[in-house]
Amino acid sequence: MYFVGVDIGTSSVKLCVIDETGKILFVISSSYPTINGEPGTSEQNPEVWVEATIKTLCKLPMYGVDPKDVVTLGIAGQVDGVVALNKEGVAVGNALIWMDRRAERESVEIRKHYDDKEIYRKTGVRNDPSHMLPKIMWLHRRFSKKVVVYCPPVTYVTHRLGGEIATDHTNASYSLMYDVQKGRWWDEIIELCGLDSSLLPPIVSSCSVIGEISNPALTSLGFSKTEILAGAGDQEAALFASGLKSAGSCLDITGSAEPVCICTDEPVFHSRAVLEVHPRIDRKGWILENPGVTSGAAYKWFAKILKLDDYRDADRLALESPVGSHGLIFLPFLSGSITPEWNEKMRGCFLGLSSTHTAGDMLRSIMEGSAYSLRSTIELANEENCKVQTLVCAGGGAKSDLWVQIKTDVTGIIARRPKQLELTSYGAALLGFPEKNPKQLDFDEFHADEENHQVYSRLYRKFIKAYYCLANEFFNFKEV
Repeated sequence: MYFVGVDIGTSSVKLCVIDETGKILFVISSSYPTINGEPGTSEQNPEVWVEATIKTLCKLPMYGVDPKDVVTLGIAGQVDGVVALNKEGVAVGNALIWMDRRAERESVEIRKHYDDKEIYRKTGVRNDPSHMLPKIMWLHRRFSKKVVVYCPPVTYVTHRLGGEIATDHTNASYSLMYDVQKGRWWDEIIELCGLDSSLLPPIVSSCSVIGEISNPALTSLGFSKTEILAGAGDQEAALFASGLKSAGSCLDITGSAEPVCICTDEPVFHSRAVLEVHPRIDRKGWILENPGVTSGAAYKWFAKILKLDDYRDADRLALESPVGSHGLIFLPFLSGSITPEWNEKMRGCFLGLSSTHTAGDMLRSIMEGSAYSLRSTIELANEENCKVQTLVCAGGGAKSDLWVQIKTDVTGIIARRPKQLELTSYGAALLGFPEKNPKQLDFDEFHADEENHQVYSRLYRKFIKAYYCLANEFFNFKEV
């Protein structure tokens, strides 16, 4: 028997297969593009997610897996995206993905009904254009006559493969329409914003069976009676796979974004509403979360400019630069900031740049900038007596030994890196596994260098000061 998990990421689909002992047999992937138009907009054709998923599933026989022996298919993926479906279940236009923050007007309109503090206490998330409700309002103004349901990316893919239209609690919790403590849609805000709850999918458990694979491209290959599960948000699936549950455990996932998830026993609402609150997949605990700055996206952007195709080449170049990148500081806010505060108008920049700085300095400063953002998240959690004691680094960015070492040097916390880095697809596979979390992961450990930590602590304070100087006293970056 095999259990398959799929991660619908920002830049690719990753598929993980585990056997009946819980052993990971292999992980394969298939990439796709993002459509970036005006600043603040990011779209994807939702069909590329479906096609990439089918493409990877069709490769299973090449790896010795008979499709008829696949028991369950779990899907996790990017949160905060919205797909509009017509009555035939077909997407009406492109999906607005998590990076899209065009719905500023709609976010302001929501504020007319509820102030930000009230919304945060009810939903656990901030009134920000990145979340689903403002995006749905933006789409509804343009396509209301065609649309019968709005859903997140995971729901669209499970539906196109044969599942009923349904979402899970973790995906719903990013929507700005979910009562985080009651675990259901918040009907009042939905109606006040000119929508109806019937336009949203029902909410079920992540492990709920919502159908069987019936897509012709897959049934013709031999998939039969493979159960499709409702799925989960990407970082929740990764946390599920990591096995982290105790309060103060922190998972840092560096993909295109860098979400930071901190476990809590009870829902903890940040006093300044910077960190968001989400349920764990098992709904037996909670997550205090920074949804993530564009760390991996910034790294890939600059590596592409330098024509570096491999992270090892990038590491070698960055290692030519010393701790602190010769005084160069990078603010990793290519799509707005989340820490030290939410600011959709903020943009990324290098500070202190001179003619003596090298490409290696710039690349290393990008890595250090993401580590400063991680430290900011940890310090924000500490403000609420959620002291972070355990740090696990995962995702594609954790392939870099240098980047993980920088994070432990900046935070001063021992960093543990699982040997299986693609935790999201593994967590999605575990949704159908009888024992859910069958074995402990193996980890490498990175210890902070105290001298480096002292240097980084001084630079971290400059990083925070630089942010506020630019955000509050300079200009609106988005209008440039």
